[in-house]
Amino acid sequence: MEAEYDSLSVEFTIACDWFTRNGGSDNFSWPELNGYWAGGNEGTHNPWGYITSGIPGMLETLRATALADTFLNINLLPLSSGYRCPVGNTNVGSSAPTRSRHMAGRAIDISTRQLWESLSESEWRARYNALRDLASLVGFDYEGLTFDTYGDHHLHISIE
Repeated sequence: MEAEYDSLSVEFTIACDWFTRNGGSDNFSWPELNGYWAGGNEGTHNPWGYITSGIPGMLETLRATALADTFLNINLLPLSSGYRCPVGNTNVGSSAPTRSRHMAGRAIDISTRQLWESLSESEWRARYNALRDLASLVGFDYEGLTFDTYGDHHLHISIE
């Protein structure tokens, strides 16, 4: 895997011993953090993945806070992407093919479409912004990305 990162000029230095086949937390399974999305990881990489330590706990805190928020009115926090290998990151059309934090196991996408697509756009946008603000309070960075950054309006959050 290290050679793949080098050959594709990825800006992160990755060590093979960082990768594992299992992990997760109480409410987020390893496959959910590493490979349920189409094209997110090259087939030869599954079930290998990498999530920076701290992210599962931060996600648990975000989930608990979001579920308790009556304005958000949700009963789950659906992840649509986590770790992506360099080829997978290209496959999903990343606008940051060599510097996406997904490739360093430091980014997560949340499917706000799954949560609020049935609402009016203004209501969906308001809830998206509220969830983004909660994520920031937990310690996530949203890298300046907004509701309008992606066509499916997923919330991209990461850590430095």
